[in-house]
Amino acid sequence: MMHMTFYWGRKVTILFDSWKTDSWLSYFISLFACFLISAFYQYMEDRRLRFKLLSRFKNSSPPSSGIGAPLLLTKFSGAPSRFAGSILFGLNSAIGYLLMLAVMSFNAGVFIAVVVGLAVGYLIFRSGDDTDLVIVDNPWSIQISISWDPYNYIRIAMLLDSRLTISAAIPTSRTEKI
Repeated sequence: MMHMTFYWGRKVTILFDSWKTDSWLSYFISLFACFLISAFYQYMEDRRLRFKLLSRFKNSSPPSSGIGAPLLLTKFSGAPSRFAGSILFGLNSAIGYLLMLAVMSFNAGVFIAVVVGLAVGYLIFRSGDDTDLVIVDNPWSIQISISWDPYNYIRIAMLLDSRLTISAAIPTSRTEKI
């Protein structure tokens, strides 16, 4: 019988019919496996983001205009690194979905093992001293900066997807200096 609410107990089926626990030893080994897979998920996410960062800065930018510039440079540049990045993304997505399905067994021990494994994996692999490393993995992110200039204008600049910048200057009647 499948549980529809969280329960505590050593009898649980995780992901497959063949992965059933019936003793405390098999239950704790299964919880440890869920913990390790969750930490491995964070490791793979760190590797994927670092690979993405390295592949962007490894290749020098070819000429963007002129006779020697290919027409479809942005579409197919770095094809091997983009392919490898997509493989890492697919693998990491599969691990994430399997962890989600393991949690959906509604066993509280499995839930705690996955959450603690994700937290410990994040602590070990992804919360290092990379204060100068900023990765925006969302292509639709917007950065907005607002500033006052000495001529009583509000300057607003939006950076959309690192390729499109929208700027505006709005006159104000402000006379005091900041």
